Amino acid sequence: MPFLMGVLATVDKNNHAQSRAVAIREITSESLLIFTQKGSSKVGQIKNNPYVSMTILLPDHKRQITFDGIAKPISKKENIEYWNTYPLSAQIRFLAYGPTSGQPIKSNKHLDELVSKYKKEYKDKSPEYPESYIGYRVYPTDIKFYQMNSDRMSDSYILKNKENEWNLIRVVP
Repeated sequence: MPFLMGVLATVDKNNHAQSRAVAIREITSESLLIFTQKGSSKVGQIKNNPYVSMTILLPDHKRQITFDGIAKPISKKENIEYWNTYPLSAQIRFLAYGPTSGQPIKSNKHLDELVSKYKKEYKDKSPEYPESYIGYRVYPTDIKFYQMNSDRMSDSYILKNKENEWNLIRVVP
Protein backbone atom coordinates (compact mmCIF):
# COMPACT_ATOMS: atom_id res chain seq x y z
CA MET A 1 0.00 0.00 0.00
CA PRO A 2 1.40 3.42 -0.79
CA PHE A 3 1.50 5.30 2.45
CA LEU A 4 -1.30 7.59 3.50
CA MET A 5 -0.87 10.63 5.72
CA GLY A 6 -2.83 11.05 8.92
CA VAL A 7 -2.75 13.43 11.86
CA LEU A 8 -1.84 11.71 15.13
CA ALA A 9 -2.93 13.42 18.34
CA THR A 10 -1.47 12.62 21.76
CA VAL A 11 -1.32 14.46 25.07
CA ASP A 12 1.80 15.53 26.93
CA LYS A 13 2.45 15.18 30.68
CA ASN A 14 0.58 18.47 31.27
CA ASN A 15 -2.47 17.12 29.38
CA HIS A 16 -1.85 19.51 26.48
CA ALA A 17 -2.89 18.10 23.13
CA GLN A 18 -0.20 17.73 20.47
CA SER A 19 -0.75 16.65 16.90
CA ARG A 20 1.51 15.93 13.97
CA ALA A 21 1.32 14.43 10.50
CA VAL A 22 2.45 10.80 10.29
CA ALA A 23 2.74 8.29 7.47
CA ILE A 24 0.34 5.39 7.88
CA ARG A 25 2.18 2.35 6.56
CA GLU A 26 -0.57 -0.23 6.86
CA ILE A 27 -4.28 -0.40 7.59
CA THR A 28 -5.81 -3.73 8.58
CA SER A 29 -9.23 -4.67 9.90
CA GLU A 30 -7.79 -4.34 13.41
CA SER A 31 -5.25 -1.52 13.38
CA LEU A 32 -3.29 1.26 11.70
CA LEU A 33 0.52 1.05 11.61
CA ILE A 34 2.92 3.98 11.98
CA PHE A 35 6.68 4.26 12.50
CA THR A 36 8.68 6.86 14.37
CA GLN A 37 11.88 7.48 16.33
CA LYS A 38 12.20 6.18 19.91
CA GLY A 39 13.42 9.58 21.12
CA SER A 40 10.47 11.53 19.71
CA SER A 41 7.96 13.35 21.89
CA LYS A 42 5.14 11.17 20.56
CA VAL A 43 6.83 8.01 21.89
CA GLY A 44 7.14 9.52 25.38
CA GLN A 45 3.55 10.72 25.24
CA ILE A 46 2.25 7.32 24.09
CA LYS A 47 4.19 5.60 26.90
CA ASN A 48 2.60 7.99 29.40
CA ASN A 49 -0.91 7.74 27.89
CA PRO A 50 -1.49 5.19 25.10
CA TYR A 51 -4.88 6.67 24.13
CA VAL A 52 -4.48 8.48 20.82
CA SER A 53 -6.58 9.88 18.02
CA MET A 54 -5.67 9.70 14.34
CA THR A 55 -7.52 11.56 11.60
CA ILE A 56 -7.32 10.92 7.88
CA LEU A 57 -8.65 13.66 5.63
CA LEU A 58 -9.83 12.67 2.15
CA PRO A 59 -10.48 16.10 0.61
CA ASP A 60 -11.25 14.83 -2.90
CA HIS A 61 -14.11 12.81 -1.44
CA LYS A 62 -15.08 15.43 1.16
CA ARG A 63 -14.57 12.84 3.88
CA GLN A 64 -12.82 12.60 7.20
CA ILE A 65 -12.21 9.46 9.24
CA THR A 66 -11.02 9.62 12.85
CA PHE A 67 -9.72 6.60 14.75
CA ASP A 68 -9.71 6.89 18.54
CA GLY A 69 -7.93 4.07 20.30
CA ILE A 70 -4.88 2.64 21.97
CA ALA A 71 -1.35 2.70 20.51
CA LYS A 72 0.86 -0.32 21.21
CA PRO A 73 4.47 -0.87 20.11
CA ILE A 74 5.09 -3.71 17.68
CA SER A 75 7.66 -6.43 18.29
CA LYS A 76 11.32 -6.01 17.40
CA LYS A 77 10.87 -8.80 14.84
CA GLU A 78 8.09 -6.82 13.08
CA ASN A 79 10.17 -3.63 13.25
CA ILE A 80 13.07 -5.38 11.54
CA GLU A 81 10.78 -6.89 8.89
CA TYR A 82 9.33 -3.47 8.03
CA TRP A 83 12.75 -1.80 8.12
CA ASN A 84 13.97 -4.28 5.52
CA THR A 85 11.10 -3.35 3.15
CA TYR A 86 12.11 0.32 3.00
CA PRO A 87 14.05 1.62 0.02
CA LEU A 88 17.71 2.31 0.74
CA SER A 89 17.16 6.07 0.34
CA ALA A 90 14.51 6.04 3.11
CA GLN A 91 16.74 3.96 5.40
CA ILE A 92 19.62 6.40 4.88
CA ARG A 93 17.43 9.43 5.63
CA PHE A 94 16.23 7.76 8.82
CA LEU A 95 19.80 6.98 9.91
CA ALA A 96 20.66 10.66 9.44
CA TYR A 97 17.77 12.19 11.39
CA GLY A 98 16.27 9.37 13.49
CA PRO A 99 18.62 9.37 16.48
CA THR A 100 18.28 13.15 16.99
CA SER A 101 14.72 13.79 15.80
CA GLY A 102 13.08 16.77 17.48
CA GLN A 103 16.33 18.26 18.75
CA PRO A 104 17.34 21.83 17.84
CA ILE A 105 19.49 22.27 14.74
CA LYS A 106 20.99 25.40 13.15
CA SER A 107 20.80 24.15 9.58
CA ASN A 108 20.34 20.98 7.56
CA LYS A 109 24.03 20.98 6.60
CA HIS A 110 24.98 18.39 9.23
CA LEU A 111 22.09 16.12 8.18
CA ASP A 112 23.05 16.50 4.50
CA GLU A 113 26.62 15.50 5.39
CA LEU A 114 25.33 12.43 7.24
CA VAL A 115 23.21 11.43 4.24
CA SER A 116 26.26 11.75 1.95
CA LYS A 117 28.36 9.70 4.38
CA TYR A 118 25.72 6.96 4.65
CA LYS A 119 25.23 6.84 0.86
CA LYS A 120 28.93 6.01 0.51
CA GLU A 121 28.94 3.61 3.46
CA TYR A 122 25.88 1.70 2.25
CA LYS A 123 26.52 1.86 -1.48
CA ASP A 124 26.67 -1.93 -1.77
CA LYS A 125 24.69 -3.08 1.28
CA SER A 126 21.65 -2.20 3.35
CA PRO A 127 22.05 -0.71 6.81
CA GLU A 128 21.11 -2.84 9.79
CA TYR A 129 17.96 -2.10 11.73
CA PRO A 130 18.61 0.87 14.05
CA GLU A 131 17.37 0.62 17.65
CA SER A 132 15.92 4.14 17.33
CA TYR A 133 13.29 2.93 14.82
CA ILE A 134 9.95 1.83 16.29
CA GLY A 135 6.50 1.00 15.02
CA TYR A 136 3.14 1.39 16.73
CA ARG A 137 -0.22 -0.10 15.93
CA VAL A 138 -3.26 2.00 16.75
CA TYR A 139 -6.15 -0.27 17.75
CA PRO A 140 -9.38 1.74 17.38
CA THR A 141 -12.15 1.68 19.96
CA ASP A 142 -14.18 4.30 18.06
CA ILE A 143 -14.15 5.20 14.38
CA LYS A 144 -15.84 8.43 13.35
CA PHE A 145 -16.91 9.05 9.76
CA TYR A 146 -17.84 12.45 8.41
CA GLN A 147 -19.09 13.04 4.85
CA MET A 148 -19.58 16.66 3.83
CA ASN A 149 -22.49 17.22 1.49
CA SER A 150 -23.08 20.57 -0.20
CA ASP A 151 -26.68 20.02 -1.33
CA ARG A 152 -28.04 18.33 1.82
CA MET A 153 -27.10 17.71 5.44
CA SER A 154 -23.69 16.17 5.95
CA ASP A 155 -23.47 12.60 7.22
CA SER A 156 -21.80 11.65 10.48
CA TYR A 157 -21.45 8.17 11.99
CA ILE A 158 -19.58 6.61 14.88
CA LEU A 159 -18.57 2.97 15.01
CA LYS A 160 -18.12 1.96 18.66
CA ASN A 161 -16.29 -1.18 19.66
CA LYS A 162 -17.69 -2.75 22.80
CA GLU A 163 -16.41 -6.20 23.74
CA ASN A 164 -15.21 -6.86 20.16
CA GLU A 165 -18.58 -5.98 18.67
CA TRP A 166 -18.91 -2.91 16.48
CA ASN A 167 -22.07 -0.83 16.68
CA LEU A 168 -22.88 1.89 14.13
CA ILE A 169 -24.50 5.05 15.45
CA ARG A 170 -25.68 7.90 13.25
CA VAL A 171 -25.06 11.27 14.91
CA VAL A 172 -25.91 14.86 14.12
CA PRO A 173 -23.01 16.34 12.10
